[in-house]
Amino acid sequence: LFRSILGSDLIGFHTYDYARHFINSAKQILNIDSVLNHIEYKERTIKIDCFPMGIDFKKYHNALLNPQIIKEQNDILDKCKNKKIILSIDRLDYTKGILQRLSSFKIFLKKYPEYIENVILILVAVPTRSNIRNYKKLKRKIDKIIGNINGEFGKIGWNPIWYLYRSLPFNKLVSLYS
Repeated sequence: LFRSILGSDLIGFHTYDYARHFINSAKQILNIDSVLNHIEYKERTIKIDCFPMGIDFKKYHNALLNPQIIKEQNDILDKCKNKKIILSIDRLDYTKGILQRLSSFKIFLKKYPEYIENVILILVAVPTRSNIRNYKKLKRKIDKIIGNINGEFGKIGWNPIWYLYRSLPFNKLVSLYS
């Protein structure tokens, strides 16, 4: 495994600790020397570096000062009328657990009926691979489950799930996140 990975010119990890552990393991297992974040292997220099995952914090933080986003935040809160909000934003994909999330939300409403009319799940499912048959089938299944939950628990003027099947512009996302 190490020899295969060391065929690369650059090896990236999410954290500094992961990179350091890789370098130490390469030294222990293959007796490879390193200088700082470079490994010498088979007359090549391989760079080991850290590429953290995450969001651009400053971009999101500064967006909260935007008057348009503040207005959208207030519009969302006005529409939710002091209800608890659960926010779910993901690509419509099997790996994201959307079906399990919906099942859990239904169980929650059954187990805690005092939350009926007092909680809203805002579910944003961003389309992906929408031309593939299995993804069309997944979308139909999600649509049906949401319809069943809203039909079983909804009241006039309140639906437990607000479902958006589309990408949202940055301003809308920030408003929802905040």
